[in-house]
Amino acid sequence: MVLYALVILFFVVRGAIKAKIISDYAVGNIGFPSWVVGLSLAASMTSAATFVINPGFIALSGVSGIISMAVVLPLAALPR
Repeated sequence: MVLYALVILFFVVRGAIKAKIISDYAVGNIGFPSWVVGLSLAASMTSAATFVINPGFIALSGVSGIISMAVVLPLAALPR
């Protein structure tokens, strides 16, 4: 836990030193490669699905819906 806090503190301090104006803080330097933007988008979408969509799916389908979605669907997607 201490190591995690130190790593986060390092990135906070480094970001604070590099960001001189508010636009640097808000949008960065806009020099990110497309794969970094793609990974960020995928992480954001996955997070939203986990906390918003899944509880609604459980409320709609019950636990059996989650079991079918988490177990049966990936098995069905495997190549034959």
